Amino acid sequence: MVAVELSKTLANVICADPSTFYASLIFNPNCWHNDSRNLILSCGAELSVLHHCIKQIVLLCNNREENCQRQINGLQQQWDRKRFDLEKVNLLCEQPDLYIQIKAFFSVVKSFLDLIVQLLYSENIVNTKIHGFHRDKEIYGGSVLNALNNNVSQNKSPVANNILNLLIKHKGDWIDKAINARHQLIHPRQGMLQLMLRLNCIEKEGKLVCTHIDLPEIDSTPIDQYAQHTLEQLKTFVIEFITILRQQGSSRSRRASCPG
Repeated sequence: MVAVELSKTLANVICADPSTFYASLIFNPNCWHNDSRNLILSCGAELSVLHHCIKQIVLLCNNREENCQRQINGLQQQWDRKRFDLEKVNLLCEQPDLYIQIKAFFSVVKSFLDLIVQLLYSENIVNTKIHGFHRDKEIYGGSVLNALNNNVSQNKSPVANNILNLLIKHKGDWIDKAINARHQLIHPRQGMLQLMLRLNCIEKEGKLVCTHIDLPEIDSTPIDQYAQHTLEQLKTFVIEFITILRQQGSSRSRRASCPG
């Protein structure tokens, strides 16, 4: 698969995945001028991928007993040949499909943030080009915060201040946590295990029995719940972000044809 740039000369006809309809409820490219319109289209594409990815995570988590059965059978066969002390082992189950989806989830969240903050420049809120939600001095999104503090376009201080406060709030609520989790996945510490499922087993009538399977967690929250909650927080952030831009931001946005 290769990245496809939007054509400037041909009409783009997109055969959409069902997840795209979820994103289209938030991102309407017809509400924006050309510079921002392409960003809006890209944001919609990332959000649709994120929605699909979370559906896959939830599905894999719900089917974890079935997906882990082969490994559990292998453990039971090993137990039948030679028993081992359950108190001295940590039984972990690899699920590459789930690992890939979790890693994709965090990467898409970061890519989405990288895209949406570029609207601050295309909508003339700041007068310095923003390339993404990049870190500055160990602060996630520090480059964006600096632009909103120090490089605001003329007469755009009120909207810049509202966006700044919105970002600070959501950074504290979920953004920093998600970006930090992504960083740990991409740059794992030495000796750190990949995301795996934990098998909880007991001995019952001489047999090894798996009683339940623990999912990977983010701050004590199972990954399926964390992903769904993060999506809702991201959606809230996006709606507020776009509302501020369209109601208080650039006069170039096509607000007349787009309610809200």
